[in-house]
Amino acid sequence: MDLSIPNAAEDGIRYLTNVTFRLWRLTPLLDFDKKTRDQLEASLTKHMLGVFSLVTGPVIVAVSIYHFNVQEWDRVDPKCWPLRIEVVIQERESSLQTNVMLLMPATFNFKTELAGNAKDYPLALMRFGTRAAETPMLEWLRDTFTCSAIPYCPSRVMLNTLLEWWTDQLLTLPANEREFNMPFRCGVDLDFEGPNDHIDTISTFISFKNLVKLKDVGGKNASILEIIRLHIKQTLGIDIKQLVCTRVGTPVAYLSNQGQIKLLPRISRELHLSLLTEISDLSSLAM
Repeated sequence: MDLSIPNAAEDGIRYLTNVTFRLWRLTPLLDFDKKTRDQLEASLTKHMLGVFSLVTGPVIVAVSIYHFNVQEWDRVDPKCWPLRIEVVIQERESSLQTNVMLLMPATFNFKTELAGNAKDYPLALMRFGTRAAETPMLEWLRDTFTCSAIPYCPSRVMLNTLLEWWTDQLLTLPANEREFNMPFRCGVDLDFEGPNDHIDTISTFISFKNLVKLKDVGGKNASILEIIRLHIKQTLGIDIKQLVCTRVGTPVAYLSNQGQIKLLPRISRELHLSLLTEISDLSSLAM
């Protein structure tokens, strides 16, 4: 692919932050280097036009495919750069809608050679401004590179691990810094089994502030989920067998079990990269 190498001084981390994406897993993109940028953009445009009605469908305003740089993204293949695929469309009597796929190069090394001039992009962050663009863009990606694209919904274990790591980090902060720049809805959403047949599931939200209090009382060595379970039993009289994290909101990112992620602005880029790299590595292992 004749995409120019991005400027090393550029930092495309801005493309990843302060936007809600959905996570996807991708198998390696086959024959990646056999098509030029012009060919790929023309192919994507043609595919979108073939799906949209020329009379009543959305109008394609722009299609672009290009590499960008994310400094300190630990790429296994130094020739494999993050890739941005963007389609801007306008539906009748509406504003412009930007639809984006951000493909992130592998950071986990399988120590095996990829066949067919393939490039390994195990993690993709996608945002579709309109549902009309989602299916055709995914179809084009799968057909063009003979790859699989599967929604990436973080497991219960992954969310639980993130929650434990986060609350442990909180205890290292001075009390006067614990509420600094805390975003709205920073905390954890939990589901647990209801007390009887009439109420089968109960959902609750525990804020950042209350998580800190619970962790302080429960002790550093205790699991935060176990602390929460015991607290609910003592205060509400409900003996919970299992707590399920459905969304974890930290000062670094929001992450849900439906595969939604939002990296929050004005946070250390090292923390952003650490979280995304962990997700990317898990995606590599799962494919």
